[in-house]
Amino acid sequence: MLSRVTIWVAMFIVAVWVIIENYLIIYQDEVSLDDDMHYVNKTRQRQGLEDVCQRQREDENGKSKYPTLTSTSSHTSSFSSIQNATVIESITQSQSVRPRFNATLIVFFHVPKTGGTSIQNNFNKLQGVNYHFASGRGRYNQIKKSIDKWLQQTSHSSDNEVEFVEIHAGSCPSFMQLHQQVASWRKAAEAKGINFFSFTLVREPISFAFSVYNDLCVMRGQCGGGLNAFMEMDWVNKQTQFLNTGWSKFYQGRRRSNRTEDMGPSESEAALLFTKMKSILDWVGPSECLVNDTIPLLKYYIPSIDFDNFSSSNVVKKDLDGILYKSMLSHNELDYLHSIMRLDTMLYQNVVNHYGSSCFACASPVSSFSGP
Repeated sequence: MLSRVTIWVAMFIVAVWVIIENYLIIYQDEVSLDDDMHYVNKTRQRQGLEDVCQRQREDENGKSKYPTLTSTSSHTSSFSSIQNATVIESITQSQSVRPRFNATLIVFFHVPKTGGTSIQNNFNKLQGVNYHFASGRGRYNQIKKSIDKWLQQTSHSSDNEVEFVEIHAGSCPSFMQLHQQVASWRKAAEAKGINFFSFTLVREPISFAFSVYNDLCVMRGQCGGGLNAFMEMDWVNKQTQFLNTGWSKFYQGRRRSNRTEDMGPSESEAALLFTKMKSILDWVGPSECLVNDTIPLLKYYIPSIDFDNFSSSNVVKKDLDGILYKSMLSHNELDYLHSIMRLDTMLYQNVVNHYGSSCFACASPVSSFSGP
């Protein structure tokens, strides 16, 4: 007959084994989750988005004629604060090499009039950041050689040095012309244990068009004529076009016409663009939520950025004569602009649905491409 001591020892051993076994299971689950955290967070993020949006659609009963986004206040909406935290968590945990106190390479595609000037003005003089401004193809080629050389170094200092590359407008290659280069930089960075982050910003299409006009025509004096001239300009899916083909077919204030070459990108081209953006870019944010979404993500890689002193740059001075506003448009004019900006609207809404935002909760389910 076993003694009580023997029984107690046996029970203790069994209990310890159960604890160890459970710990191992939990640890294995955490490792598996860690390996695929990007997928898990994105799934959770989208599910939260779908739940909120479904309730909104049930309330609206299809009243809106056009696909719209619902703006939420990051200060009053519980969903906004949760969504913002999920966005940051999803991005920061998606990197195959976790951010650490070593080098970082950031690549930023600057779509004009989306907040890129604010990015440049706040980061180009920041201590510890080497800001490379690619203003044209020649400057881009110089920067590419510099980054390639930097990536080939056998080691990097441990002071969290940051190489920040801005691909601006001018004659720079477009995103679709450079996406393979970005993928190559990512591969090289990860092989060296260097953090990598690529992103861009997009803007609500009609607000974007007014910003372009006020800058190009009022600030720079390259065109004019008021609202009638604005309505005659070529606003056919300009952000989609810029990301596809770059500056040359974008920022010239061309008048609209019936010529085929002026009709902008096709739906299949827009679909391919969005597919490449999802696979190449770590983040695409709405410019309206620059400070709430994009800057916190950049701060994750560049801790020295000061939120309190971050300044948003407004190139256009509001008190200038000739400044146009969306409120000046008639219903017919709005209808026309919506019709020619359909692909830009779909891109904008798909970006919010895919990447998330703390400022915009819902995008219409009709905002999808028929392409890949």
